[in-house]
Amino acid sequence: MSRIIVYLAQALDNVSAAHVEFEGKSLAEDEKTKREEAMSMVSEVKRKGNEIHSVDEVRLTGDRQHFVLEVSSLETDISGRRAPMVCYGQYPESSDTEFASTVAQEIQAFASRIGRSISPEALRGAQTSLDVLKKKSYRWNSGAKAIGVVLLVAILLTLYLITSDLGRKKPSDDLQKKEPQTPAENQLGR
Repeated sequence: MSRIIVYLAQALDNVSAAHVEFEGKSLAEDEKTKREEAMSMVSEVKRKGNEIHSVDEVRLTGDRQHFVLEVSSLETDISGRRAPMVCYGQYPESSDTEFASTVAQEIQAFASRIGRSISPEALRGAQTSLDVLKKKSYRWNSGAKAIGVVLLVAILLTLYLITSDLGRKKPSDDLQKKEPQTPAENQLGR
């Protein structure tokens, strides 16, 4: 199952609508709501996330759940700039050993679908970046699980202490330990 949700690529003429694939479907220019949703997802990670890895033709940004991989194509726009292709996806499961090569193949297939090509160096850079992502996501997922277990134990311990007799005084204990009060002490509230 693909973990890539969005593919984006700017049109090379800088005037036409961008190429957008969202959840496995190429979006037409008139599907504005879905196109905006896809672009917002990418923008959110690029704005709030951190750069995880970068090599010449590849940049990888991620937050705690999603990543954005930008890979330059060999083609340039009308201004002579290399035109990046972007993919947005979910972090891999720790057991997904083929994640990096699968995503690299998928972005290459997207490039072919829109008439673009990726250099072998950029493809290797994408795979290297995705390998780095996989290692980081495993650490993040492991850390989150460890924190979750610690919090669960703390909550259970707190509930146990609240509901058990440990640390609780019985009202009869107070009556047995008190010394009789004089009328003057009663007036002072002791």
